[in-house]
Amino acid sequence: MSAPLPRVGRPRLADEQLSHAVSQAVRARCGFGIRSLTVEVQEGTAVLGGTIDSFYGKQLMLHAARQVDGVQQIVDEVGVVSG
Repeated sequence: MSAPLPRVGRPRLADEQLSHAVSQAVRARCGFGIRSLTVEVQEGTAVLGGTIDSFYGKQLMLHAARQVDGVQQIVDEVGVVSG
């Protein structure tokens, strides 16, 4: 299987800018269900941490992060804690 082609059209964001963009996208999608959100990005790999109140919310959160231009890979360190 061949490697995915890079997205074309926009310059690549710096890791700090990409981290901020991912954080904003996740918060916009998931709102206040997230506690202690952390986002660290290095060379297109986003590491998401923290907790969220449902598995469904976690899936929405990961999907929102994947939609940000420049994110090549996601490392999921998000816990689900109800209550």
